[in-house]
Amino acid sequence: MLDSIRWVGKHTKLAAAAGCAVMLLALPACFGGGNGPEQSPAPTGTAASDAVSATPDAGLTEEPAEASPSELVVADISGHPAEEAIVEWLSLGAAPLEDERFRPNEMMTRGDWFEWLIGLEYRDLRLEPGAEKAFSDVDASLPYADVLEGYAAEGLIEALPDGGLQLDGPLTREQVPYTWSKFMGDEDAFRFPPVILPSVYLDSEELGEMYRKPLSFYKEVYAKTFGKTPYLKPKEPVTRAEAAEWMVYMLDNKYDLKQKLTADGTIAVTVAEPADAGSGPAGAPADIAGHRFESDIKSLLERVDLPGGGGLFEPDETITRGEFIRWAYNYHSKYINPHHPAAASFSDLTAASPYNDIVEGLKAAGILNGFPDGTIRVDEPLTREQTTRIWADYMRDWTFLIENLFGYEDADQVGELYVGTVSNYLVERATVLYRYVFIGDGKRLEPQKAVTRAEAAAWIVQGTKEEEGE
Repeated sequence: MLDSIRWVGKHTKLAAAAGCAVMLLALPACFGGGNGPEQSPAPTGTAASDAVSATPDAGLTEEPAEASPSELVVADISGHPAEEAIVEWLSLGAAPLEDERFRPNEMMTRGDWFEWLIGLEYRDLRLEPGAEKAFSDVDASLPYADVLEGYAAEGLIEALPDGGLQLDGPLTREQVPYTWSKFMGDEDAFRFPPVILPSVYLDSEELGEMYRKPLSFYKEVYAKTFGKTPYLKPKEPVTRAEAAEWMVYMLDNKYDLKQKLTADGTIAVTVAEPADAGSGPAGAPADIAGHRFESDIKSLLERVDLPGGGGLFEPDETITRGEFIRWAYNYHSKYINPHHPAAASFSDLTAASPYNDIVEGLKAAGILNGFPDGTIRVDEPLTREQTTRIWADYMRDWTFLIENLFGYEDADQVGELYVGTVSNYLVERATVLYRYVFIGDGKRLEPQKAVTRAEAAAWIVQGTKEEEGE
């Protein structure tokens, strides 16, 4: 790992130290973590600067870090919505890339975030021996502890209320503009009154008070990064792709810094094309000829290995919840990796289940939720109303959710948990999925009816078209 990341931040002077083969924060677990939001902004340029040294000392070298490569290959971002921003971010040489993987949809840790910030604009700051330390969870013997403490003494990085830095914890949306503003010394971000109106942002009350000013100050970049919706979702963990987009958008407004980063040229980034998700069938299954969803089934099988036995698709057999989740993932993985945690996320899901790693990966990414009782029930038949809930989570399709089932004869049969999502896929949208797949122009929803394999294929293929820009 050392050889692959020690060059990170081609404008920095950091070099790896003994005991923890990392470039600054590349392995935040080396430092530990804590919990809680940052403290309120503290003024910079105070007497704390007297405790900081700008001369070489332990933990840093005076010589430049190992030269950054002139070329990079990244294997896991082809077709990603943030591909262009990720390529631009990697070209600046301010972030690490391990094993040709950027991991765009994985959670961004606070440690990775501070590493990226320091890679952008390194300042030779270290804490003087004997000076008071800011972080309770950054051991003085660990590499670059003095660097982090030096940044803290200058007011560029803040401890959490419990005194820790929580480097291995998730970076949340509301923390992004706050930590950026502190690190970059953007005093205007803390000066002007916040304009976060409840009439515009329906969840504005969830935003921490200390985060309101910087988020309001950068609300246009916030919307560009996280989506122009009436929901801020301030506590939601940030993905690595979203963090890269923020960096690129902000650098467009920091001309001098961007010029400095590109003064010696940029790194050529090549995006490798992914391997096909499924081998696809040698020929179309014999039992789908003439089926209403023949075309959708063929599209599904271009990416998903042929389910069923004996070369048959069995289109009118029911599908289980687990199989639907597997098909959706194999058809469009959303660049999320399977996951195998030490502790199961659902009370009825065991490590031996063939769906375990996919379900756990989607759960960890925040796009799959089970039942209120903590189960996921992968072996039960999938129902129509359940399809809408699973899909809304999977596609993060919650914007402007309207609860309106007026005019349907059995609307009162829809479960309370599903009223909003069933409504969502009945309205006039790109595919009107519920009507296209299940009822056509009919007025009976039959929400508890089991979904067939053909219907599942049609839902996945048609429901993915909008996201893939078809």
